[in-house]
Amino acid sequence: MNSISTSNPTNHLDDILAAQRAAFLREGPPNLTRRRADLKTLRGAILAHRIGIEAALNADFGHRSRHETAIMDVMSVILGIDYLHRNLRRFMRPARRHVALPFRFGSARIEYQPLGVVGIVARHGTIRCPSPRHLSQRRSRREIG
Repeated sequence: MNSISTSNPTNHLDDILAAQRAAFLREGPPNLTRRRADLKTLRGAILAHRIGIEAALNADFGHRSRHETAIMDVMSVILGIDYLHRNLRRFMRPARRHVALPFRFGSARIEYQPLGVVGIVARHGTIRCPSPRHLSQRRSRREIG
């Protein structure tokens, strides 16, 4: 008789998110060097798994040219990562803001910092999973930190 696994995938996801949250609280917001290293790691991972991404999208769509996937999904993310890598210092720079007249001798600025850990869950088949193209759009909206 087959034994049914009692492990719940939700518990595993909760454990992963808890570990990520603890690491974020322990280490704090990443600095420029760490963010650039993370972007480099992401770029390398996408290029290393390019064949798997192409195969997954081909299976998902029924038939999709690997060349189309390479151009539309993989390269768009790689170019987005390269753009972020070049402009990351500027994106992290605090933005000055005007202050009200009573506070004219003071100054105000906004420092863009990540707020923590976010988990996104999508069911395969009923909802299209975020493609690398969506990843590049999210990254370009300063969700890198």
